[in-house]
Parts: sequence; structure tokens; C-alpha cells
Amino acid sequence: MQRNIRNLLISQVVIVLFVAIVFAVTKDARYMGSALFGGGILLVNTLLFILRLKRTGAKTGQDFALSMYAGAMQRTVITIIGFAIGMGLLALPPVPQIITFAAGYFGYIYAAKAQTP
Repeated sequence: MQRNIRNLLISQVVIVLFVAIVFAVTKDARYMGSALFGGGILLVNTLLFILRLKRTGAKTGQDFALSMYAGAMQRTVITIIGFAIGMGLLALPPVPQIITFAAGYFGYIYAAKAQTP
């Protein structure tokens, strides 16, 4: 499981950095910073998911489902707050944040494919 988690985090970091570099080349440093901020929201969500999964590993049935549901709600609230801070408080461009956040989820696909023999 540790290898799968490592593969997931590495793939997400690579995707986030790639998208941020694309924004730096095509736009400017402000767009790159916005992309990195969106990627940061993604990585915080992934780390929270991993922590929740480790804590609920011994639970079964309804306890497992409730724990994972609570984790999903926690990540949703953190995502909303993160985007509110980025777009509202910091006035970062929204498009790079959203694109990087969404693109980073392809790391889950890569990690799943790397797991299958």
C-alpha cells in the first residue's frame, strides 16, 4: 500500500508541476502561481484521503462507510475554502486553479494502473 500511495503522490506532483510550467510558459508567473495553488488544494485533499483511509482501515461495514463519508465532507469543505481563498482573498486567476486541480486527479488513474500487475 505504501508504494501505491507514493506512486499517487508522485504522479500528482508531476502533473501539477507540468501544468504550472505550461501556464508559466504560455501566460506568466501569476498564472503559474495560481496553478500551483490549485495543485496545493489537490495535494491537501489527497493527503487527507490517505490519512482517513489509514485511520479507517480496521473498521468494517457501516463504521467504514460513515468514516469515509465524513472524510469526503471534510475534503469538500477544504476544497471550497481553498478556492474561496485563492479566488477571493488572493485574487488569483480561477482557470489555472481549476484546471490544475482537475488535471491532478489523473494521478489516481496512473496510480491505479501502476497497481495492477
